[in-house]
Amino acid sequence: PWILRGASVLLHLLNAWLVWRVARELLADAPSRDAAATVAGAWFVLHPMHVETVVQVTFNEDLLVTTAALLALIAWRRGATGWCAVAFGAGLLSKESALILPPLLLAHEMTIRRVTWRASFAMDSKAYAALLIVCGVYGLLRFGWFVNPAETGGAYIGGAVMPSLLTMGQALGRGLSLPLIPWPPSIIHLVPVTLTPLSPGVVLAAMGISVWLWIAWRSPAVAAFGLLWAPITLLPILNVIPFLAVPGLGERYLYTGAAGLALAVGAGWAAIPRRTPRVVLAVVILGLWGLLASARTRVWSEPLRFYRTIVAEIPGYAVPRIGLGKAYLREGRLAEAREMLGEARRLNPRDGTP
Repeated sequence: PWILRGASVLLHLLNAWLVWRVARELLADAPSRDAAATVAGAWFVLHPMHVETVVQVTFNEDLLVTTAALLALIAWRRGATGWCAVAFGAGLLSKESALILPPLLLAHEMTIRRVTWRASFAMDSKAYAALLIVCGVYGLLRFGWFVNPAETGGAYIGGAVMPSLLTMGQALGRGLSLPLIPWPPSIIHLVPVTLTPLSPGVVLAAMGISVWLWIAWRSPAVAAFGLLWAPITLLPILNVIPFLAVPGLGERYLYTGAAGLALAVGAGWAAIPRRTPRVVLAVVILGLWGLLASARTRVWSEPLRFYRTIVAEIPGYAVPRIGLGKAYLREGRLAEAREMLGEARRLNPRDGTP
C-alpha cells in the first residue's frame, strides 16, 4: 500500500537526516564539517543497497532499528541515559538485531572518546546498567507474553553450529564489501556452505575482515568508529541463534551498518586536501548511487520481475516459486501460475518452504 511505502520513505529520509546530524557533530573539528556531513547523508540516502529495505514495507523493522540506534547514540553523547534506554527499548521492540546497540556505544567510547572498555564501564556503569535492564525486560516480554508456540525459528546452515559459523562468516565478509562496491546486484547474495575453516571462501573472508579491522584501528577517530559500526551490526547474521534458512545475505541486513559507513565516508571525504577532487568524487559516486538505486527500484517494485529474479538466483527453493505463482494468479495467467506452484510442491511436498 502506498501509505506504508510512503512511511518507509519518510523513515529512510529521517535516518539520512540523523546520519547528517551525527556526522556534523562528530566532525566538529573538520574545516568542511557541513559539507562532509552532507556527503555522508547523501551517500546513505542514495545507496542502491537500501532499495530492498525501503521498497519492501515488511522490512521497515530495519529502518526502525536504525532510527533507534542513531537516536540512542545522540542521547548517549548528551548523557541522557533515560532517553538512550527508551530508544534502545523501541529498537528491540522493532527487531532483536537492536541488541547490537551496547557494543556500538562501547565502540564509540573506545574510538571517539579514546577510553578503554574497563574505563567506559566504570565511568558509565549506570548507563550500561539501564541498557541491561531494558534487555532483561524485553527478554521477559519476548519469551513470556509475546511468545508464539507455533514459531519454529531457523536452523543452523549445514546442520550444525560450526558449518553455520563458517558459512555465514563468509556472508559477513561479503557484507562489508557490498556497501563499498554494490556489484553484482542480487536479491540474495549466496555463499557456499562449507564444513572446513581452510576452504578458500572462509580464508578470504577471514583475511578481508582482518584487513578491515586493521584499517579501522589505524584510522582517525570518526573513521574508525564508522568502520567498526558495520561489522558490529552484521554480527547477528552469524546465525549463532539460528533464524536463517538460506546461506546468504539479504541487502536489508546491510542497512544499519551503512549508517556507520556513511560516517566513515564523510570523514574520509573531509580528509581530502583539495576542494576540486572532493567535489568531483562526490558527484561521481552519488550520481552512480542514484542510477543504480533507480535500476534496483524497478526490480523491487514490480512483483513479476522481482519473483522471476529471485527464482533465477535461488532455483532450489520453493518459497520464491510460490510468490511467482501468486503473482501470475493476480495477472490472470492461470497456466503459468499452476506450473510454478506445481514446481514449488515438487521442491517441498510438505508445505512449500525451503
